[in-house]
Amino acid sequence: MTDLIAGGVYSVLWDGDFRVVKVLAVDESVVHLKIYRNRFEVRPSDVDISALKWDIDMDDLSNIGIGHIPVSLSGFLEEKPTFIRQEMITPEELEAVNNWRYGDEDA
Repeated sequence: MTDLIAGGVYSVLWDGDFRVVKVLAVDESVVHLKIYRNRFEVRPSDVDISALKWDIDMDDLSNIGIGHIPVSLSGFLEEKPTFIRQEMITPEELEAVNNWRYGDEDA
């Protein structure tokens, strides 16, 4: 299927800047990502996950991070993600994936 690793932190080139994403899960045709809003001029070879932000920068609404987003696996692979490191997936991150997969039972 793919060499993407759940918990893997990858760099991708989007809109002229390098961004960092974390793969939360990989399904048959969908990859679940956490997208950090930090931007880099050069592709990072290592990152301190605790220093990355995934929220919204209220001073720059074009610069957002996303806690969970499902995207096309083939489309994501076209971005040529480069593996940086592997991190643990938190229960909150896994809950977001499962809510998307199975629906939010509390809603």
